[in-house]
Order: sequence, then C-alpha cells, then structure tokens
Amino acid sequence: MSQIYEFIDLERLRLDHYNPRLPTSLHEKSEDIVINWMLTDASLVELMLAIGNNGFFPGEPLLIIKEDDDYIVVEGNRRLASLKLLQDPSIAETQKKKVKTVAEETTEKPTKIPCIIFNERSEVNKYLGYRHITGIKEWDLLSKARYLKTLSDDITSEEPKKMKSTLAKAIGSKPDYVNRLLIAYDLFLEIEKNSFFQIRSLNEETIHFNYLLDSLRRTNIRDFIGVDIKSNHPIEELTNNTDKKNNFKQLIHWFFDTAGRIKVAIRGDSESLTKLDAILADKIATQYLFRSEDLEESYEKLNKTYDSFNHNLSLAKKNITAALNQLPSIKEQHSIDIETASEIRETAQMIVLKLQAITPDQCEG
Repeated sequence: MSQIYEFIDLERLRLDHYNPRLPTSLHEKSEDIVINWMLTDASLVELMLAIGNNGFFPGEPLLIIKEDDDYIVVEGNRRLASLKLLQDPSIAETQKKKVKTVAEETTEKPTKIPCIIFNERSEVNKYLGYRHITGIKEWDLLSKARYLKTLSDDITSEEPKKMKSTLAKAIGSKPDYVNRLLIAYDLFLEIEKNSFFQIRSLNEETIHFNYLLDSLRRTNIRDFIGVDIKSNHPIEELTNNTDKKNNFKQLIHWFFDTAGRIKVAIRGDSESLTKLDAILADKIATQYLFRSEDLEESYEKLNKTYDSFNHNLSLAKKNITAALNQLPSIKEQHSIDIETASEIRETAQMIVLKLQAITPDQCEG
C-alpha cells in the first residue's frame, strides 16, 4: 500500500458524493447542493471559524484518491466543505449571514491543502474502518452499515462467513455484529426501495437505524418478517414472500408512523422489542396487536393468555388431587372411570411434551 503526502491545490479537490455519511439521495447531486446539505449541521460554520482563525492543521491531512485530473476526498469532506466556503461564501444558500461573516472576519483561507494520496478507495476504506467504526471519530449506525457494505464489495472473492470475519477484524468488532449491521442495511435498502412505505417525514436522515439492528436480535421478530441471520441470503424470504413483505411493512409502520392513521405502538428500546417479540410468539396476542396497534394492551393479552392457562392447569391439578383423595371411599369399579382417568393421563402427558418442546428463544421476554 503506497501513500504520498503532498500539498494539493484546493480547486483540484472534490467532495466524495459516495461518502457513507451522505444520504443516497445526494449521490448524483452537484457539489454546491452537497455543501448546503452539510450546512444544515451548525457545526460546519464552527469548523469554518476554526480553520479561518488557525489555518489548516497539517497533522490531519485529507485522504484522497486520483480521479482524472482532480482528486476525490474520501476522508475529510467536512473540512473540505469548510475550505470551499471560506473561499466562496456565496455557495451558501442556508446560514448565509453566518457563513459570510466568518469568511469576512477570518484571515486564514488555505489554498494548498495537505493530503495523503492513496492508489485506490479500498486502501482508504481499511483505514476508515478503525477510525469511524470503533475509533476516535465514530459514525452513526447507518453510516457504519453503509461503509461496511462498501467494504464488503471490495472483498467479494471470499465466501460470506470468511468475509464477515475479515470485516470484523478490519473494524475491531465481532462477526455476528458485522452480520447484523449488513442485514439491517439490507432492510434499510428495502425500506428505501419502497419509498419509506409512504410514511410522512420518514427518510434516511430521520429513520432510527438501531430499531432495525436491535430487532434482528429477536427470534420471533425475525421470523415475522422472514429474516434468517444464518443464511447467505438472509432476507430472501422477505423479498419473495408476500406475507413477509406485508409483515415488514407493518413493522415499519408500527415503528415510524407518527403522523398517519396508525397509532404508534412500538419504540425500538430493549423493553419494547422484548415485549413485541413475546407477542409475536403468541397467535392471540399478535392478532390483537394487528387490530389495536397498541403494544401494552397486546402484551397484557399475552399475559392473560398465560394466566388463563396456568389457572386451568392449577384447577385441573386441584380436581385430580380431590379425586385421588376420594378413592379410598370408592367401593365399585366402573369402566367409564378408568377410561376417563386414562384420557386424563394421556392429556397430561401431551401437555408435558408440548411444554418441553418450547425453546428458550420462544420464552424470550
């Protein structure tokens, strides 16, 4: 991996439209549009002020790759945007006054920018893995997942399990976490492909990606939407099965529809997801959730289902014990009583077998 440290003219540096932190809707937009999107974060003006007063710190060079006669800045896009705004504050269509004031009142406007030139984007990606996934400048979850997807495309020659281990080593994490991040990103792409299911105000900037990620830890939620985390094609059932597609759409509405007709039932916190997972293991509680769209009431139905079962079982034990205590006073044998007792024994054995067959996953929550 060869790298060159060099000072590059600012006018030859271009923003990376495929930076993981950028919404995909900006990938084909002009550089000015991307800079104005960045300006929605007030801290960009603060960064302009820091550079404008102190200059550009050479110890933190931009990481770039060559493209035609110019360079793409793979790492350092916010600093590059700040540099361009210092040179030309007219780019700003938002926070115009602040940008103009900073540009006018500061003296440092660097035009020769320290950079490290890499041969390929994949070489930069290896560095970014530590820096932004587990390192000192951690990205949000969606940016992490988008980055991992990009990195996985660089190592498609490896079989899936080995590829996830390679990714995990690259970012200092565990393969199962990498696997869930990649699957959650696939789910996000499904939501995006379906225009966010027409949920008002839902987009890639407002979506809580952790809801998707944490849902994948729950067996019954995974089954509900057709996700197999052990498969090489984990969302194949979801994409090919109409019922699973509808369930997935329903889940996203439960999570994110705050303005439509659907009552908000579920948050993505651990307690809510645990309750949802338990509800989806029970047919009666699930049906109630579809009708009521109320998590707490549906979970209460689940508890009532169990309480009713437990009550009936206790009542049966009480009656059988009472019959057993009466046996010494019974002087005649009737075949009907033997037949009834045999049926009770068979029923009791069936209950035992069915209870023993319930897996720990079904008992979550």
